[in-house]
Amino acid sequence: MKKIKNINQLKDDRKQLKLRSQYLELKISNDWKELREDLRPVNIAMDTIGSIFKNKAESNEHTSAFLKNAVNFSVNLLTKKLVNMAGEKLKKVFKKEGNKKD
Repeated sequence: MKKIKNINQLKDDRKQLKLRSQYLELKISNDWKELREDLRPVNIAMDTIGSIFKNKAESNEHTSAFLKNAVNFSVNLLTKKLVNMAGEKLKKVFKKEGNKKD
């Protein structure tokens, strides 16, 4: 930050800051309008549909099949682990309930 040596420099700096402030406020306003427009449900749907068709046109069948298989394998593995963990927890709960009844 530079030092202000006289009143004229102060006035110039204030003027520049005011202009910058107005510019930034206008930019924020424009960005906000653009964001609201982008988040309209119709625009979101159109963007989604467009990207789906674009991805289908660009995708390679082999790559797509490989990714599907990888995702399926990962989901199956995760599901098995979660089921096993839930089963172990249920066994513990039933053991505790069985011990309480005795």
